[in-house]
Order: sequence, then C-alpha cells, then structure tokens
Amino acid sequence: FARMHEYGVAPNCFCYNSVIEACSRAGRAEHAELWLRRLMDESGRMTPDLMPTADSFIRAAHAYARKGAYDNVCGLLAEMEEWGITMGGYGLTVLLLAYLRARPRQPERAAMAFRHHCARGLPVPEGALPMLRTIIGDRCFKKLMAERAVHLMLADMQGSKA
Repeated sequence: FARMHEYGVAPNCFCYNSVIEACSRAGRAEHAELWLRRLMDESGRMTPDLMPTADSFIRAAHAYARKGAYDNVCGLLAEMEEWGITMGGYGLTVLLLAYLRARPRQPERAAMAFRHHCARGLPVPEGALPMLRTIIGDRCFKKLMAERAVHLMLADMQGSKA
C-alpha cells in the first residue's frame, strides 16, 4: 500500500480484499480484521471503489472461524448486516465452520443460525449441510432437515435457474 501511494495509485476494495484474504490464509485473524477496519474507515470518503463488500467481511470472519472464535465471527457478520450487506450462503458456511471448530462445539448455536438463515429465505449452500450434520449430530440433523425441507427445495430451485 505504501508503494501504491508512492506512485500515486489509490487502492480500491479489491486491493483491500486481497490483503484481508492473505492475512486470513496466513491465520492472522486480527490482521485481517485490522485491514477490514481500515477499509471501513476509508469508505467514509463515500467512494464507491472503497466500500466494503460481503467478501471483505467474510474473508476477515473466515480467519476467526478457522480458530473457532465464533464470537468474533458473529460480530463481523452483524457489522456486515449493519452496513446493509446480506450474509448469504458463504457467510452461513463460515459461521458453521466457527461453531464446528469451537471447543466445545456449538450445536445449539449452529441449529439456530441455520433456522434463522432459512427463515430469511436465503439459499443454503450444499457445503454447509455436512458441516451442520457434524456439529449437531445425525438425529438432530434429520429433524432439522424435515423442518426446513421446503426452504431447501426452494434454494435448490433457485440455484438451478442461475
């Protein structure tokens, strides 16, 4: 970023997201969040190129999810919603990863997050379901799927239209 400024090149959201992702992949959750916060501060200039996106928040949250730090993940996802950005399917997957990696695991929170996600009519990504089953157990998973069968079918239909 310093070199970009040196050459008079202004960073955009893509640049910030790349740094956030690099920090996340390196397991440096606090640094990923720091770069997200810098982007959020920059967006105060109301430049469309500097507005955080769902990717910005979710990439930072993913770093915490890998550590099982679900409180941090929930906080970032809540802030994302405050910015008017819908969580979407990948956000659910990241949240479930946090509940899976937490010690102890968080089955009640995972089931509640899944129900909330479905109640909002958001599509459920296929990859989220095996994680959910692992967290809440087979019996609870089957019960939850029976409750939410209509929503899952709708999500599948929407996905096949894309």
